Amino acid sequence: MLEPPGPEKPRRSVDLHAFVSFVIGRIIEQPESLRVNIFEGDHAIVIEARVAVTDAGRVIGRQGKTINALRTLAGAIAARGGKRAVLDIVETPRPHPEP
Repeated sequence: MLEPPGPEKPRRSVDLHAFVSFVIGRIIEQPESLRVNIFEGDHAIVIEARVAVTDAGRVIGRQGKTINALRTLAGAIAARGGKRAVLDIVETPRPHPEP
């Protein structure tokens, strides 16, 4: 027989900024260039991760598998709060040295 459900365990809150920063920071070669911005609306959360041009391919991965996995995880985290998540990768060019 099934037991009656007990008290629910409180769900742990996951900080999207910390999660994205942690995961992408471990993937890229220049973690000091990583900038993560979060824009939250009523129904969606937009996560913008700025990385160096040379690191963009690492974050995207072969055939986009890495970025798709990150988007899936970010979406699952946002869904806990009843929102959608959009994760965008923005390439930040290196500053040109002054002549």
